[in-house]
Amino acid sequence: MGLDGSNYLTICGPHRTLDTMEQTRLITAEEVNNDTDIVFLMENYFSEDNCKINRVPKQLNGCGQISSNVLRISFNFRNIEPTDFFIALLRKYPDCHIKNEYNTEMGDSGIWIGSVNGDGSLNIQSAGWVDITMDEMVFDDYGLGM
Repeated sequence: MGLDGSNYLTICGPHRTLDTMEQTRLITAEEVNNDTDIVFLMENYFSEDNCKINRVPKQLNGCGQISSNVLRISFNFRNIEPTDFFIALLRKYPDCHIKNEYNTEMGDSGIWIGSVNGDGSLNIQSAGWVDITMDEMVFDDYGLGM
């Protein structure tokens, strides 16, 4: 990831697990053994000032029950990738699937997807690419580009 950017995190899992995540604002410092790097991410990226957590409205699921199994979280970042935080979430909540989409002010974009396999190992995939920046878009729209 680049310098400054936005993230759009989607967490799918059992509704009771997501209830717990909402109540604790995802994870507590004690649950990550007060790891200073992860606590820094929690305080700076996932604080109430910077992070919006929304539960997808309840719907009829495949078992005929009405529930909501998806959290959508938006937050901004600066310089430090939050992948260690995502891995901590997967270890704490192995019954969840996490997808993070990001983009930076410099046009870097990407996706990070993680889940836990049946044997307890992590299944993580990621891809990144360079998108057009806001400046390039403005220059192209007004014929000011190269």
